[in-house]
Amino acid sequence: MGGLINCTMTAAQSSSQTTVTIRGYYEEPKSISNSNTIVIKGVSKGEFIEVVIEGVIREFQLVRLGWDDKSNNIVEKEIIHEINEVQDQTVVIKTYMPEGIPFEKIKWKSITGKDYEFTICEEFSPDFPGFWKFVCK
Repeated sequence: MGGLINCTMTAAQSSSQTTVTIRGYYEEPKSISNSNTIVIKGVSKGEFIEVVIEGVIREFQLVRLGWDDKSNNIVEKEIIHEINEVQDQTVVIKTYMPEGIPFEKIKWKSITGKDYEFTICEEFSPDFPGFWKFVCK
């Protein structure tokens, strides 16, 4: 199962706190059939990344990554998709979770302007809970 990032906001939390939860799927997640779900095509296909936003995030981006021979590092190549603001919605990315060098990442900002990012890849660690969760402040 791929990585998962979670940023969620509940009514009991302050308006500046959001929760984002990310999960990887090998088959279409149930949320893809929800009319409120935003569906994005990534660089590849065959698997799915589900990003559940509880609260508000801004400047959500799906970014293509590539290898830079000069710096010997992975660098951002281009923005594949950008959404100005997402509130209490799910975003599903049709892509692939590579076991090796990643080729996509997700970036966003909290409503206070703090930057967050998640590199899309396969997760194999034995203590992996099945998702990634970010509490954005």
